Amino acid sequence: MLLKQNIHMEKLNLKTLSQNFNFQPTIYISIFFLIFLFLFPSLNKLSAFVNISPEEEKEMGQKICEELEKTYKVWDNEIEKKRIYSVAEKIINVTERKDVEYTFKLLDIPEVNAISIPGGFIYVFKGLIELIDSDDELAAVLAHEIAHIERKHGITIYKKSTKAMFYNMILLALTKNEYIALAADMISTALLQGFGREAELEADYFALHYLIKANINPVAMLSFFDQLKRISSHYPDLLKDYFQEHPPISERIKIVENHLKSKNIDFTKGRGYRFSKELIPRKAFNGRNVGIVTDGEKVLITFYDSNKHFSVFERTKEFCKKVNSLLNTNIKNYEIKVLPSTSENEWNLIIKNKIVETITQKDSEPLNTSPSKLANLWKETLQKFLWDEFIKEGI
Repeated sequence: MLLKQNIHMEKLNLKTLSQNFNFQPTIYISIFFLIFLFLFPSLNKLSAFVNISPEEEKEMGQKICEELEKTYKVWDNEIEKKRIYSVAEKIINVTERKDVEYTFKLLDIPEVNAISIPGGFIYVFKGLIELIDSDDELAAVLAHEIAHIERKHGITIYKKSTKAMFYNMILLALTKNEYIALAADMISTALLQGFGREAELEADYFALHYLIKANINPVAMLSFFDQLKRISSHYPDLLKDYFQEHPPISERIKIVENHLKSKNIDFTKGRGYRFSKELIPRKAFNGRNVGIVTDGEKVLITFYDSNKHFSVFERTKEFCKKVNSLLNTNIKNYEIKVLPSTSENEWNLIIKNKIVETITQKDSEPLNTSPSKLANLWKETLQKFLWDEFIKEGI
């Protein structure tokens, strides 16, 4: 994906220019070239019409990253950062471009997404890290973003947008019709909304190629797509931008399956078991506003209290989101644990070494029990939920 605000240009008010100036076309075009060169002083040439060097690509990317990090907070998580670099290294070793030095950062954004910037800069959103559990799925995502940079999709969009700006000025100079120029400007804006369908599918294709070459399970890409498809019905906001900028997930799944089939790779093997049920958050009233967690049939867990980050229902939704993201990672019952928190009289509910909830005195008081007993009750409830699903599916 390409961040929509990745190339910040001053927009010329075409209508105002056409009303206030009555220059001849040749003079008008000369002024345009002066403005153009002013807007791109670092290139010293019309780089939209020639190849951009790796140095220029990196310089462009650095400027975009500077603006990006002014708007979005970088998430300093050294453990996940090391994990990303470790996984990415295997992919980078099999790519073609040796003129790119890759840099990976995490953004503190809850949405499920990742972005690639020209010059080898890749940002992974916190929501994506929380969704993905296996390194193979992480590799599939990183391979897709690396493919965008390897295939220079960002540079292609940049060239198209710059050419569009050039044509807008020519149109206005020759026709002196601001409405025609405005229509052209709308087209140029559309070019900045993402890489486009063909580029996204090409990135999927090359990502598969990199995964296979790096001896990473390529079926993990389908596992990740399955995850996206599954959570989109319950948490559409987490994938709002992702689905706007990528082709339909069902189409991508079918195309990837066909690619794997052409290489005689069994795409059903290792794809992972997918639960037929999920935890569903609901609002309720039990003498007070509460949040309940259900499996669609019965109540499993009740939240009576908010915490410092969420209201009681938002907290319930967040709990369901975290647990649902882990359901399809081959959880074993023994991987659901309860351990004391660093704060006094608080207990953490842990799944696969990830804290999914902290139970406090306020949570346990309405049930006349202790935080440790309530935490263990929730643990047993989730273990039974998992076991019932395994038995039902005959696993």
